[in-house]
Amino acid sequence: MSLRIEVAEFVLPGHPDKLCDAMVDGIVQFIRERDPLGQCGLEAACVFDKVFLTGRVAAHEHVLAELDIDRIVRDTYASAGYGVDATGYKWGPLPENLNITTALCFGPFAEGERELRHLSDDQAICIGYANQMVETDHLPPAHWLARKIGKELFRLRRERGAGHVGPDAKVIARVESDGRHWERGKNWA
Repeated sequence: MSLRIEVAEFVLPGHPDKLCDAMVDGIVQFIRERDPLGQCGLEAACVFDKVFLTGRVAAHEHVLAELDIDRIVRDTYASAGYGVDATGYKWGPLPENLNITTALCFGPFAEGERELRHLSDDQAICIGYANQMVETDHLPPAHWLARKIGKELFRLRRERGAGHVGPDAKVIARVESDGRHWERGKNWA
Protein backbone atom coordinates (compact mmCIF):
# COMPACT_ATOMS: atom_id res chain seq x y z
CA MET A 1 0.00 0.00 0.00
CA SER A 2 1.38 3.43 -0.89
CA LEU A 3 2.05 6.17 1.64
CA ARG A 4 -0.10 9.27 1.66
CA ILE A 5 0.45 12.52 3.51
CA GLU A 6 -2.24 13.68 5.92
CA VAL A 7 -2.34 17.15 7.43
CA ALA A 8 -4.69 18.34 10.16
CA GLU A 9 -5.00 21.31 12.46
CA PHE A 10 -6.25 21.84 15.97
CA VAL A 11 -6.92 25.27 17.42
CA LEU A 12 -6.99 26.12 21.10
CA PRO A 13 -10.24 27.41 22.65
CA GLY A 14 -9.24 31.06 22.21
CA HIS A 15 -9.38 30.90 18.41
CA PRO A 16 -12.23 33.13 17.18
CA ASP A 17 -14.19 30.25 15.61
CA LYS A 18 -13.97 28.23 18.83
CA LEU A 19 -14.86 31.26 20.97
CA CYS A 20 -17.96 31.96 18.90
CA ASP A 21 -19.09 28.33 19.05
CA ALA A 22 -18.49 28.21 22.82
CA MET A 23 -20.43 31.45 23.43
CA VAL A 24 -23.42 30.17 21.47
CA ASP A 25 -23.16 26.75 23.16
CA GLY A 26 -23.18 28.46 26.57
CA ILE A 27 -26.38 30.33 25.75
CA VAL A 28 -28.05 27.24 24.29
CA GLN A 29 -27.07 25.18 27.34
CA PHE A 30 -28.45 27.82 29.69
CA ILE A 31 -31.80 27.84 27.86
CA ARG A 32 -32.09 24.05 27.53
CA GLU A 33 -31.30 23.44 31.21
CA ARG A 34 -34.14 25.75 32.27
CA ASP A 35 -36.65 25.28 29.45
CA PRO A 36 -36.39 21.90 27.69
CA LEU A 37 -38.72 23.15 24.96
CA GLY A 38 -36.76 26.38 24.44
CA GLN A 39 -34.68 26.77 21.31
CA CYS A 40 -31.98 29.04 19.96
CA GLY A 41 -30.88 29.97 16.48
CA LEU A 42 -27.77 32.05 17.12
CA GLU A 43 -24.74 33.36 15.27
CA ALA A 44 -21.66 34.95 16.83
CA ALA A 45 -18.64 36.81 15.51
CA CYS A 46 -15.66 38.26 17.34
CA VAL A 47 -12.69 40.39 16.41
CA PHE A 48 -10.22 42.02 18.78
CA ASP A 49 -12.31 43.15 21.78
CA LYS A 50 -15.61 43.18 19.89
CA VAL A 51 -18.25 40.46 20.09
CA PHE A 52 -21.43 40.37 17.99
CA LEU A 53 -24.36 38.04 18.73
CA THR A 54 -27.47 37.83 16.61
CA GLY A 55 -30.39 35.44 16.21
CA ARG A 56 -33.40 34.04 17.98
CA VAL A 57 -33.86 32.82 21.56
CA ALA A 58 -37.28 31.29 22.23
CA ALA A 59 -38.02 30.33 25.82
CA HIS A 60 -40.37 31.05 28.70
CA GLU A 61 -40.24 34.66 29.92
CA HIS A 62 -38.88 33.74 33.39
CA VAL A 63 -35.93 31.91 31.75
CA LEU A 64 -35.18 34.84 29.47
CA ALA A 65 -35.23 37.16 32.50
CA GLU A 66 -32.40 35.09 34.08
CA LEU A 67 -30.27 34.95 30.90
CA ASP A 68 -27.07 37.00 31.34
CA ILE A 69 -25.44 37.00 27.91
CA ASP A 70 -22.61 39.34 28.96
CA ARG A 71 -21.59 36.95 31.75
CA ILE A 72 -21.68 33.92 29.44
CA VAL A 73 -19.52 35.72 26.86
CA ARG A 74 -16.99 36.97 29.43
CA ASP A 75 -16.82 33.53 31.11
CA THR A 76 -16.21 31.94 27.71
CA TYR A 77 -13.25 34.23 27.04
CA ALA A 78 -11.84 33.61 30.53
CA SER A 79 -12.17 29.82 30.24
CA ALA A 80 -10.41 29.96 26.85
CA GLY A 81 -7.35 31.58 28.45
CA TYR A 82 -7.93 35.30 27.99
CA GLY A 83 -7.14 37.41 31.02
CA VAL A 84 -4.25 36.95 33.43
CA ASP A 85 -2.44 33.59 33.17
CA ALA A 86 -0.66 31.58 35.87
CA THR A 87 2.53 33.65 35.48
CA GLY A 88 0.69 36.98 35.70
CA TYR A 89 0.88 37.73 31.97
CA LYS A 90 -2.21 39.45 30.53
CA TRP A 91 -3.60 37.87 27.38
CA GLY A 92 -6.01 40.25 25.70
CA PRO A 93 -8.64 41.04 25.12
CA LEU A 94 -9.39 40.95 28.80
CA PRO A 95 -12.87 39.55 29.40
CA GLU A 96 -13.91 42.56 31.47
CA ASN A 97 -13.03 44.92 28.57
CA LEU A 98 -15.10 43.21 25.87
CA ASN A 99 -17.50 45.31 23.83
CA ILE A 100 -20.53 43.01 23.42
CA THR A 101 -23.21 43.93 20.88
CA THR A 102 -26.40 41.92 20.46
CA ALA A 103 -29.21 41.95 17.94
CA LEU A 104 -31.39 39.20 19.35
CA CYS A 105 -35.06 38.38 19.09
CA PHE A 106 -36.36 37.12 22.44
CA GLY A 107 -39.69 35.72 23.46
CA PRO A 108 -41.96 32.74 23.25
CA PHE A 109 -42.48 30.95 19.95
CA ALA A 110 -44.85 32.54 17.48
CA GLU A 111 -47.62 30.30 16.22
CA GLY A 112 -46.16 27.64 13.90
CA GLU A 113 -42.55 28.66 14.61
CA ARG A 114 -41.67 25.64 16.76
CA GLU A 115 -42.54 23.27 13.92
CA LEU A 116 -40.04 25.01 11.62
CA ARG A 117 -37.10 25.55 14.04
CA HIS A 118 -35.57 22.12 13.44
CA LEU A 119 -34.83 23.16 9.86
CA SER A 120 -32.15 25.60 11.06
CA ASP A 121 -30.39 23.11 13.36
CA ASP A 122 -28.58 21.11 10.70
CA GLN A 123 -24.87 21.77 11.25
CA ALA A 124 -22.49 18.88 11.75
CA ILE A 125 -18.85 18.21 11.02
CA CYS A 126 -17.66 14.63 10.86
CA ILE A 127 -14.01 13.65 10.67
CA GLY A 128 -12.85 10.11 10.40
CA TYR A 129 -13.22 6.90 8.52
CA ALA A 130 -13.48 3.21 9.31
CA ASN A 131 -10.14 1.88 10.44
CA GLN A 132 -8.54 -0.46 12.95
CA MET A 133 -6.19 2.09 14.56
CA VAL A 134 -7.12 1.81 18.21
CA GLU A 135 -4.05 3.87 19.17
CA THR A 136 -5.57 6.94 17.46
CA ASP A 137 -9.09 6.39 18.82
CA HIS A 138 -10.08 5.47 15.24
CA LEU A 139 -9.42 9.03 14.07
CA PRO A 140 -7.20 9.88 11.12
CA PRO A 141 -3.67 9.95 12.58
CA ALA A 142 -2.95 13.60 11.70
CA HIS A 143 -6.20 14.71 13.32
CA TRP A 144 -5.52 12.60 16.42
CA LEU A 145 -1.97 13.93 16.76
CA ALA A 146 -2.91 17.60 16.27
CA ARG A 147 -5.71 17.21 18.82
CA LYS A 148 -3.44 15.50 21.37
CA ILE A 149 -0.74 18.18 21.07
CA GLY A 150 -3.32 20.98 21.20
CA LYS A 151 -5.01 19.64 24.32
CA GLU A 152 -1.65 19.28 26.05
CA LEU A 153 -0.69 22.86 25.13
CA PHE A 154 -4.00 24.08 26.55
CA ARG A 155 -3.41 22.12 29.78
CA LEU A 156 0.11 23.51 30.14
CA ARG A 157 -1.11 27.08 29.47
CA ARG A 158 -3.73 26.72 32.18
CA GLU A 159 -1.45 25.14 34.78
CA ARG A 160 1.89 26.87 34.18
CA GLY A 161 1.19 30.00 32.19
CA ALA A 162 1.31 30.64 28.51
CA GLY A 163 4.92 31.26 27.66
CA HIS A 164 4.75 32.13 23.98
CA VAL A 165 1.53 30.20 23.33
CA GLY A 166 -1.57 32.38 23.13
CA PRO A 167 -5.16 31.33 23.80
CA ASP A 168 -5.78 31.21 20.04
CA ALA A 169 -2.79 29.01 19.16
CA LYS A 170 -3.00 26.57 16.27
CA VAL A 171 -1.28 23.19 15.93
CA ILE A 172 -0.65 21.67 12.51
CA ALA A 173 0.32 18.01 12.32
CA ARG A 174 1.62 16.22 9.23
CA VAL A 175 1.92 12.45 9.11
CA GLU A 176 2.59 9.79 6.51
CA SER A 177 0.15 6.90 6.55
CA ASP A 178 -0.49 3.71 4.61
CA GLY A 179 -3.94 3.38 6.11
CA ARG A 180 -2.77 1.02 8.87
CA HIS A 181 0.48 2.52 10.11
CA TRP A 182 1.62 6.10 10.36
CA GLU A 183 4.56 8.24 11.35
CA ARG A 184 5.34 11.94 11.63
CA GLY A 185 6.05 13.37 8.20
CA LYS A 186 9.74 13.42 7.24
CA ASN A 187 11.60 16.72 7.02
CA TRP A 188 9.15 18.48 9.34
CA ALA A 189 10.04 19.95 12.68
